[in-house]
Amino acid sequence: MPLILQPGDVFAVQTPAFFGRLIRIRDKIRSSDYEAIYNHCALIVGDGYQTFESRRRITFYNLERYLGRHIIIARPVTKDFVQIAATKKIVMKYDGKAYPWWRIILHAISPAYARWIHGSGVPVCSELVAEYLYLIGIRHQYFWGTTPDILADEWRHWREYDVIFCGVLTPEHLGLAEEILT
Repeated sequence: MPLILQPGDVFAVQTPAFFGRLIRIRDKIRSSDYEAIYNHCALIVGDGYQTFESRRRITFYNLERYLGRHIIIARPVTKDFVQIAATKKIVMKYDGKAYPWWRIILHAISPAYARWIHGSGVPVCSELVAEYLYLIGIRHQYFWGTTPDILADEWRHWREYDVIFCGVLTPEHLGLAEEILT
């Protein structure tokens, strides 16, 4: 059965890349529950599973790229018009900017460095989502230094979110016929 997603939904995903594994190891060591499943976060912004993500470039992508990956999708409990305004602000502020790779090193060294040193003003993926959540009024203003693990824990435990999916994303979840993908 296809997922019914809305603009303003947020997600965290586990990717297999080398840096993704390092991010999960780092987050697991620092996590209070000693669990860190996810290493990348993004925002769902449009119909057809369009996403806005901080990757090599901060811009639009598609949820289809995460087929076969473990993912958690959460819906913030707020009004649609607030989410639309916050999404527009985030897109206008960051669309087309280059990913701040140097900030990953700060995250690896110390959470404090990641919180306080962000001279370029460009967020990594989880900070982008955390800033969006701040703009819609359900998260605090300290989004610098936020990790995918922190966000996933908040989505699972805070009343301001409904987790609408947690598991491996399949073509059926996106309403895709299997023969198209093979």
